[in-house]
Amino acid sequence: MLSRNLQLTIHGPRKICIMGANGAGKTTLLRQILKELEHNGIAHGYMPQDYTEMMNPELNAVEFLSQTGRVDELTMVRTYLGSMNFTKEEMFRPVGDLSGGQRAKLYFSKMILDQAEVLVLDEPTRNLSPLSGPEIREALQKFTGCIIAVSHDRKFIREVFDEVLFLDQEGLHMVDFELFMSSV
Repeated sequence: MLSRNLQLTIHGPRKICIMGANGAGKTTLLRQILKELEHNGIAHGYMPQDYTEMMNPELNAVEFLSQTGRVDELTMVRTYLGSMNFTKEEMFRPVGDLSGGQRAKLYFSKMILDQAEVLVLDEPTRNLSPLSGPEIREALQKFTGCIIAVSHDRKFIREVFDEVLFLDQEGLHMVDFELFMSSV
C-alpha cells in the first residue's frame, strides 16, 4: 500500500497540483482519478509522462488536431496553432519531426480543442524548452475547466495552480506552496 486515507473531492474548475516523493504513488493516483472520470462520464484529457506514444508521427499538426477535416475546422485549428506560435511550415510538418516542446504544445492543444472539462497531467512540463513553457502556462491559465496535475516545476505550479497537495503514506495534505518550497 502506497498511501491510506486518500480522499479528493473537487467542485468546479479548480486547478490542483499534486506533489510528493518519487514512488509515493502520484501516477497511480492519477490513474485512479481517470477511472473515476470515465466512470462518471466526465469529458477529460490525459497527458501521461510519455505522451508522444499517443501521437501518430506521420500526421502533421493540423491533421493531428482535426476531427472532421471541414474547412471551417481547419481554419480554426490553424488559427489556434498560430496562437501557440506554430509557423505555417511547422503546422504542416510531420509530428515526428517536431521538437519536444512543439509536440507538447500540440498535445495540450488537442486536449483543449477536444473540449475536455478536466485535464489530468502527469509531469507535463518535463520536456518543455524555456521558450515553450510560457505558452503552455498561459494556455493552462486560460483553461476554464479543472486541472489535476503532478509536477515539480516551481514556475508552472506558481503560475497555474490554485491549490497544492502533498501525497505521502498518510494521504493527501494541503500545503502552502511558497512555505513548502522554502523548506526544501
